[in-house]
Amino acid sequence: MMKLIVALTLLLAVTNVSGNFWRDCGDGTPAPNWVTSPFCDAVRCTVTRGGTLLGQAQHTSPRSYSQLIIRFTAFVLGIPVVIPNTPGNENACTQLADGVTCPTPANTPIVWNINLPIPTTVPALNNAPVRIELSEGGTSVVCAMVTAIIL
Repeated sequence: MMKLIVALTLLLAVTNVSGNFWRDCGDGTPAPNWVTSPFCDAVRCTVTRGGTLLGQAQHTSPRSYSQLIIRFTAFVLGIPVVIPNTPGNENACTQLADGVTCPTPANTPIVWNINLPIPTTVPALNNAPVRIELSEGGTSVVCAMVTAIIL
């Protein structure tokens, strides 16, 4: 009986840990309230070079922001590799849902409609950590880490 209880406890713990494909960045930067994407399962996101990563992320900030610069950074053997944005796709202020624009309202949940074209020049990666962040003036506003496969 004790073995069954231990096995069920471990199964529950693994299910809870693996149920979220994203996590906070671990550096004190605020994390999103939630993130969704049809390209992500419970463990990782899979995208294709030349394709577009779509999704949504919600964040509530205690202050207003006049810009939200998008930065995706993959880590290859621990070395950061910035995934370049396509021209005109650098500021998430143009991708906010429900008619929200910048400057953003303070203390209000804001949804970012993620729309990131993946350049064909990005290297193929398998289970690489990727940092997704929005920043203003070089300071991170919100940040999430995902594990990604880039085909």
